[in-house]
Amino acid sequence: MRPTRRTMLALPALLAAPRLGIAADWRPRQPVTIILPIAPGGASDAMFRALQPGFSVLMGQPLVIDYRPGGGTVIGTEAAARAAPDGLTLGLAANSTLINQVLHGARLPYRVFADFAPVARLGIVPHVLVCNPSVAADFQGFVAAVRARRGGISFASYGQGTSNHLGFEQFRLLAGFEATHIPYRGGPPAYADLIAGRMDAMFMNLPGVFQQVAAGHMRALGIAAAARHPRIDAPTMAELGFADVLSNTWTGVVVPAATPAPVIAALEAAFLALVRDPATAQRLSEIGFSILAEGAVDFAAGMRRDFAIYEDVVRRAGITLA
Repeated sequence: MRPTRRTMLALPALLAAPRLGIAADWRPRQPVTIILPIAPGGASDAMFRALQPGFSVLMGQPLVIDYRPGGGTVIGTEAAARAAPDGLTLGLAANSTLINQVLHGARLPYRVFADFAPVARLGIVPHVLVCNPSVAADFQGFVAAVRARRGGISFASYGQGTSNHLGFEQFRLLAGFEATHIPYRGGPPAYADLIAGRMDAMFMNLPGVFQQVAAGHMRALGIAAAARHPRIDAPTMAELGFADVLSNTWTGVVVPAATPAPVIAALEAAFLALVRDPATAQRLSEIGFSILAEGAVDFAAGMRRDFAIYEDVVRRAGITLA
């Protein structure tokens, strides 16, 4: 589909892209596909839908979303790893990409750091530590209450081995208290049990927090982000003395490892320009993303850093896929 006049006028920063060297050495000659190893409807899906119009403007070809859910994102991620290294098939990378490598090890049908080349890490959704109001009114009260409670507390997650599961495990290890993990299939059932008092606490995606906290159904105790968020009255985990806590949901783009450097450079420049465009950034903010705009080098370093943290948490907490 050709971009409309409205799209062109809405993306003035993107029209200047050739001056930034975007796609100077490579441009696709047919549509580009990004494989999402998830079902439609999530935050990452919304992100790439927001990027589709601008991508068409920059690269002269549409960005097609190919959903390949299943296997805890392994099925779609393997398909991306096995794609032709020509820049026409991209893969979604997220926290699960690294966590699966930690948990599956040699059983995984691909190797994250050998089979993929990073392109760009685009956005991040921080997690907020929340609890049922009956547990505590603030962070200090929460830590005191859970350290004193015999048998520990219960905490929810979006599933075994998800980023908010590992984030809470890391936090409890650092804070020194016991807790029982209860995995759920996604957020809504976990939120319902937390509100009902059947769960004590969890790390929760930022966008889901606003309404529940405003209604008094949950307490926001701390946010695992570099800065506070204006819509919730909660300090950062760093302010609370837990700067090392890693609990978030990020989204990036990768390609098969053998993809030529000029192709990667062109894609990197395009995606960075897309997320830095003010109109696109505003749309992504509305669905809960903070813009990262990390290029390939920084993205690679960030993945190595996060992978080492996840490895340590899994080992210390004894986490398995069972």
